[in-house]
Amino acid sequence: CRFPIAIIDRIKQKCGSGFPVEIRISGSMCYEGGYGIDEGIAIAKQLDGKVDLIHVSAGSHEVPEAFTITHPSMFLPDGVNVKYAAEIKKHVKTPVATVGALGDPELMEEIIASGKADVVLAARALLADPDMPNKAREGKPDEIRRCLRCFVCFSALVTKLQYVCAVNPETGFEQDCRHELPPAVKKTVLVAGGGIAGMQAALTASQRGHKVILYEKGDRLGGVLRCEEKVPFKKLLADYLDYQARMVSRAPIDVQLGTEVTPDLAKAVDADVIIAALGTRPVIPEIPGISGKNVLGAEEVYYHPESTGKNVVIIGGGLVGIELGIFLSGLGRKVTLIEMMETLNDGGNPVHALALINEINKYGIQASTATRAAEINEKGVIGEYVGSAFTLPPCPTVEAAVLRSNSFGRVVRAEAEEGSKQFFEADTVIYAVGQQPLRDEVNALRFCAPEFHQIGDCLTPKNIQQATGMAFTVARDI
Repeated sequence: CRFPIAIIDRIKQKCGSGFPVEIRISGSMCYEGGYGIDEGIAIAKQLDGKVDLIHVSAGSHEVPEAFTITHPSMFLPDGVNVKYAAEIKKHVKTPVATVGALGDPELMEEIIASGKADVVLAARALLADPDMPNKAREGKPDEIRRCLRCFVCFSALVTKLQYVCAVNPETGFEQDCRHELPPAVKKTVLVAGGGIAGMQAALTASQRGHKVILYEKGDRLGGVLRCEEKVPFKKLLADYLDYQARMVSRAPIDVQLGTEVTPDLAKAVDADVIIAALGTRPVIPEIPGISGKNVLGAEEVYYHPESTGKNVVIIGGGLVGIELGIFLSGLGRKVTLIEMMETLNDGGNPVHALALINEINKYGIQASTATRAAEINEKGVIGEYVGSAFTLPPCPTVEAAVLRSNSFGRVVRAEAEEGSKQFFEADTVIYAVGQQPLRDEVNALRFCAPEFHQIGDCLTPKNIQQATGMAFTVARDI
């Protein structure tokens, strides 16, 4: 610890003994070959009395498997790294700070009250809701917009050199939102669809002073992502959907559940503006045997995971397929992913992919890439090796900018010849090959009002951040 102590001493010499100095250390590096908590304590003891705050984190930026411990992923519990600060605090007199997956004010208060740390720190939680401390102080914890720990913020910085947030459309666009827009001419806005995009559009349009009517054909707001409520690592997503629904209920928005927007209904409402946020339907691949009794769609499995057998093959190595595979593996299923491209697909979120890789390795999930599902039968899937036939070409712009767009790397069964086949045994086969926008339903509403907007997945299926940002921008401009 001589080098940091030398730096601290020089700072005090140059700036004076009263100049505050905080140092951040890892209580444990959390990977094989790195130091553990005992050495973390030894480091802290050497720093004791020389700094004003010992900021205790964990993991390492330079080690991929530990990065998502330093910045805890959705797969880890709230406050997962507090234990390291609590242990170090037992051995030093200098105030100790803790950080990592802290966004629940009640938990943060408990950490301080119980003496585990003197200071609690948050970063991503404040990107999601900069007013989190104020809302907690005012006794409004249910109005805090919680961070999903989805790594969209990190990945946007890596791939686009710009922070954004999946749940806060103003993050990264502060200059656009800095000044109030001119008062809106009050209009009647019909929002069709109560999912991610629809709820945000309704909230933003209402905040702008418009009369908003929100129609949802289901019996609750939240859309298709409600199917993931049973997934332990998607609790923060479920909380966010509940939060948005709660904010809609508190706004002057007329919510009509169990009502599908038809052209006749849209014309009868006589709205000035229609915002279509109708979502998608799952793509059913044209594979012989796809209609077999042992074949299910991803959404159905999320609702009824008990319907799957012990051995599961998932056709599709995108985010839906991978996360579903992790969920089922946690329930004790043996999972194999089949993907036609030469690599699994992180959906443009390479930092979340680091967490996915950890979970894939943890559960021993098998992946056969560059493999097309040629046929399904009652015993499993016949896969055909296709080489690079379905692999997207590299993007010169991304390569020139040295920006990473996929953390999985290329995984090729090099020993296989193109056209060769392999049988993957399975009790249950699940398809997760993408979503198809409900464009026909959208087009039926296109001329039912003077102004029309198509947002979210019914325009192009992407992600929560894209849907939220699009809804916010469109509704703000009305």
